[in-house]
Amino acid sequence: EFWQFGAEVLGESDPSIDAQLIYLSHRILSDLQIRDKCKLRINTMGSKDDRKQFYEAIANFYSGKERSLTPTTQDKLKSKKYLEVLIPRSEDEEILLDMAPKITDFLSKSSQAFFDQVVEYTSSFDIEFEVDPTMTRGVPYHTNTIFEFIDTDTNQPILVGGRYDNLI
Repeated sequence: EFWQFGAEVLGESDPSIDAQLIYLSHRILSDLQIRDKCKLRINTMGSKDDRKQFYEAIANFYSGKERSLTPTTQDKLKSKKYLEVLIPRSEDEEILLDMAPKITDFLSKSSQAFFDQVVEYTSSFDIEFEVDPTMTRGVPYHTNTIFEFIDTDTNQPILVGGRYDNLI
């Protein structure tokens, strides 16, 4: 069950639209007077092709480390639900996640350029954020930009979003 709200974009692929979505989300939280209680994290999921290499690297990385994984994560790994493997469920999994391959290591030139432009445009809005290469989404329809505003006290997501080009 989700307790946050979302802001997604489908259709025209333009990094300025993604940055505008982040800005709109920032403005909504500001208007609600809770933006100062949130931290913005941004990452990319790259393209479907970028993720194929990433999934292979994740499978190789976790091979032989099963005893450090919860039964749920072991099942996700066996089922090849690699994005769900990257959701830590224990302290050991958090440590492994820090050492695991990052999607940003497998981006094509075009995916990297898209992400770089999103970061540049978002910076131009004077919005404070951090790029978090460990952040992913557990569903396959995300492409390129993902972001989340998290509560700084609880680390719980308040507003999440991104690009859903593979949804339809």
